[in-house]
Amino acid sequence: MERARLTTTTEAPAAQFRVPRLKLKNPSKFDGTPSVTFRSWWTSVRRYFRFYPDIADTQRIAWVGALLTDAAAKWHVKREEEVGDQDTWQAYSEAIQEEYQYTREADTACEKIDALRYKGDIKAFMISFHTLNQRAHISGPSL
Repeated sequence: MERARLTTTTEAPAAQFRVPRLKLKNPSKFDGTPSVTFRSWWTSVRRYFRFYPDIADTQRIAWVGALLTDAAAKWHVKREEEVGDQDTWQAYSEAIQEEYQYTREADTACEKIDALRYKGDIKAFMISFHTLNQRAHISGPSL
C-alpha cells in the first residue's frame, strides 16, 4: 500500500488593499435670504448627517451654525442665547425649518405645474413635473 504523499503549498498572503476613506463635501453656506432655496440646502445638510451619522446633537448644531451667514447666522446666535446648552438636534432642526421653510412652496409649485408645457422633450417635461410635484404634493382629480 502506497502512502499518500503530503504536499504543502505555500500561497502568497492575500493582497491587502487600502480602501480610501470616503468623504462627503460640506453643504454650501446659507444666508437666510429667499434667493437661496432653503429646502435644497436643508436636504444637503440632512444628506451629510446620513453619511456621518455618529455626530452628537451639540456638534450638529454647532456645525450647522458654522454654515450659516448673515441673517441666518444672527438667527442661530439668538437661538443659542435663548436655549443655550439645553438645545437638542430635534428641537433645533424643527426651529430652523419653521424659520426658513417657504410657507407658500406648495402653492407656488402648483402654479408652476399649471404653467408647465410640453416642449418636445418628454424626459425634460417629466423631470420638471416630478420635481414640482414633490413640493406641491397633488394627486388624483386635482392633478
